[in-house]
Amino acid sequence: MICRAYRWEDLPSAKLAPAATSFAQIKTWRDIEILAGRPSGLLDYYRAHGLCIACQASGKRSTPVDWEGEVPLFEPCEVCAGTGKVTLN
Repeated sequence: MICRAYRWEDLPSAKLAPAATSFAQIKTWRDIEILAGRPSGLLDYYRAHGLCIACQASGKRSTPVDWEGEVPLFEPCEVCAGTGKVTLN
């Protein structure tokens, strides 16, 4: 298997607009879900918003797979192909 490693800024997810989700927004969503009697954990939030759980919506593996001098190289997430998003079911 050929490993394709990228610098952080060259990953597809680095070219996307930053997520507008803050801790406060997640907490607000969770409070609404709790009041409605629906599941409200962090995994539920990720699923509801189509975010990749495997890479925590970062689009990359969490640890470098190689180094280019002192620059870490990452592989795109295999689950979301580096987008940080998954298809909602």
